[in-house]
Amino acid sequence: MDFTEKEREFMKEEITEKFLEFEDTDGKRPVKRVLRKEELYPGSSRYIPDLFIETDEDYAPDFRAYDKVVIQNSKYIHDPYGIFIAYGKDVITKKEEIKGLEIVDITPTVLHLFNMPVSPEMDGKVLRQIFQPSSEPDSREVKYAKLSMEEKQSSTSPHEEEIIKEKLKSLGYLG
Repeated sequence: MDFTEKEREFMKEEITEKFLEFEDTDGKRPVKRVLRKEELYPGSSRYIPDLFIETDEDYAPDFRAYDKVVIQNSKYIHDPYGIFIAYGKDVITKKEEIKGLEIVDITPTVLHLFNMPVSPEMDGKVLRQIFQPSSEPDSREVKYAKLSMEEKQSSTSPHEEEIIKEKLKSLGYLG
């Protein structure tokens, strides 16, 4: 079913409001805030969810098919912040924080480091600020190349795809 942009915006606002009002059985509100993908991933792919839930430390979103959306949990929680470590002769040595890093930037950066083309369809950017000034990766232009249809097609067999689906299902990623 296709919705208008106005309808989609209304639904996002409604869902956000419901999450923020949600109380557990003890009357606590586990959802700290609801973020839009534009806040986290500006200019990102359409495949990224529209909304992200940030919960208090003792809670975690649970997206498996259960009767609860938010469960009390103190382990196996993804932190919204991470660390980025890069090392090598072409990488700067810097003790202070580098701003503007996102997880989607890792793949384009690694591809550029190995002098491989980056797909213009790929989310993320090359993190040029991590390279030593005048190093080979810093001096060279980023190569962009679209993948051909053959390269885009899956190289896995139907049997291999079934094994992957079963593993994802056992981990709770597929219903």
